[in-house]
Amino acid sequence: MTNKAENEASGVVSTALTNLALYRDPVVALNTAHCDFRIHDLMNHEKPVNLYLVISPADIDRMRPLLRLMVDMIVRRICSKMEFADGSSKAGYKHRLLLLLDEFTSLGKLPIMEKALAYIAGYGGKVYIIVQDITQLNAVYGKDNALMANCHVRIAYAPNTIETAKTLSDMTGKTTVVEEKVSLSGSRTGHMKNASVNVTETARPLLTPDECMRLPGPEKDSQGRVLKPGDMLVFTAGQSPIYGRQILYFFDPVFSARAKIPVPGLNAVYPSGISDSLYQPRPASWYSARPSSSAAPKTADAAPAPTQENSSERYFME
Repeated sequence: MTNKAENEASGVVSTALTNLALYRDPVVALNTAHCDFRIHDLMNHEKPVNLYLVISPADIDRMRPLLRLMVDMIVRRICSKMEFADGSSKAGYKHRLLLLLDEFTSLGKLPIMEKALAYIAGYGGKVYIIVQDITQLNAVYGKDNALMANCHVRIAYAPNTIETAKTLSDMTGKTTVVEEKVSLSGSRTGHMKNASVNVTETARPLLTPDECMRLPGPEKDSQGRVLKPGDMLVFTAGQSPIYGRQILYFFDPVFSARAKIPVPGLNAVYPSGISDSLYQPRPASWYSARPSSSAAPKTADAAPAPTQENSSERYFME
């Protein structure tokens, strides 16, 4: 910075302040002040662990930079090293990782994801991307993106745009239809003496675009609760397309039991779980002084040093 001109230095400082403005938010500052896990733990902890990053739609625009940073760090950490033994790669992790990204395009364009989809499987990772429409994906990553090409399994439900329906129709391929035509000839006053049968084979799409758009969806009651599953298309690389039916997790006893697991942190003091909301109580340990690892050990007769709260912590304590 000292070697830059005054105008150029001020521009650099302004850009840095703009990009770091998110961390001046007291809620973000409180939750990023310290971390109680490591990215390494996602695949190498003694027991399999889960990490949930849940953002409300109202906060997605504000929190997008932080989410993009987390996804980028996780992918780069996973793909940082590959181990080999006896001329082939070996698993350098204890558990495989499933990276599920719902509403994938809401994070904006992630160049690391477009590249990592091609090789993350070799490092023990599996990516599950959920988007609303192919046109939505193309609007963010461009029409010539390689995201779908690097997906081994693709699942589609009834589309709402003709562009997506045409793509699904092309992906299903074509089938052969046998048409039989019968021709009769003879005199008007007599009997039909001659009859001929013509059999022709023609090609038609296995599913036309309008048939793709008419795929049955889930049946719901007047309250919006799903009663019966809808249909779907499953495309697996190297295999014929599959016309299947959705699996409703709340009808499956295993998945239903998992969905009923209580939120971590539920107790008598926090009946709804620990929250970072301004209007919910928080554990007192969040605001306790954290001793430094480099600090010298205290003597028995030394007076304790007064603790000084961070600005973000004072904001919540007031």
